[in-house]
Amino acid sequence: MKLATTTADFSRFCATLPECLAHVRAAGFRYVDLSLSKDKRLFSANEREWRGAAEEIGEELARLGLTPVQAHSPNSNPFSVGAWEEECRLGVRSLEVCGLLGIPDLVVHAGYTVGMEKQPWYEKNKTFYEALFPTAEKTGVYILTENTSKNNLPSGFYLYTGQDMVEFIEGINHPLLEAVWDTGHGISEGCQYENITALGRHLRGLHVHDNGGRADDHGLPYTGILNLDAVINALIDTNYKGYFTFEAECALRAAKTRNPRQTFERDTRLLQPNLEMTDAAERLLYTIGKCALDAYGIFEI
Repeated sequence: MKLATTTADFSRFCATLPECLAHVRAAGFRYVDLSLSKDKRLFSANEREWRGAAEEIGEELARLGLTPVQAHSPNSNPFSVGAWEEECRLGVRSLEVCGLLGIPDLVVHAGYTVGMEKQPWYEKNKTFYEALFPTAEKTGVYILTENTSKNNLPSGFYLYTGQDMVEFIEGINHPLLEAVWDTGHGISEGCQYENITALGRHLRGLHVHDNGGRADDHGLPYTGILNLDAVINALIDTNYKGYFTFEAECALRAAKTRNPRQTFERDTRLLQPNLEMTDAAERLLYTIGKCALDAYGIFEI
């Protein structure tokens, strides 16, 4: 299995994706998940501008010897008031960018409303994804829907478990709609092994990160309660063919988070982690992934 990570690991320091890529490669990664929200040029109304930005990203990927294996749409919540049209536009453009760059899979979050029940949630999200399918078919890019946790959505239906995801995907029954399993979200929703094996053939991607079970912290493995043995055994037992993709972009936490860092107004030189620290954390992330996969004899260059 091959290791990948998200360009979001360096979003605090880099304004565009080409800037992020060099740091990802320097840490040892050869495969990358592009966080498309980090490069605003890609969503310009000017076709020459967004295509030019995509070409620049492609050239930098080739120069560094990096392969883009997954991307993440910047869409947030199509159910927010007045957001539907823009959320669909972001999804469509993301698919077009993936098509240009040869990226096979795009993560697109489903919509939600606090307190919404299962049936209206299904119907509204079916309509949302159906708006993206024509572009997915044109580009050949898979759309991956993602699970969440009740830490992120305290009430209302969402795709919390592997079985929830299978029911939704098979209900829509489109060949380009599959699943990405987020281990950080899955921590508070039961057994990782059972949820991943429930997904079976519908699992095409991963977001691997850790937390303490109470908040979606996006931390390094071994900084929370994630059990990597459960995750990797499930991947082996389901004959998973995708990448082991990290989404631990908060390995070193920013000052303002759910639990903000203590302040000392007289001097703030060490309030935020710097780029040198983040590069070191990225190298540690690669080492953790390699050691984990090596332990099961499945690490691939």
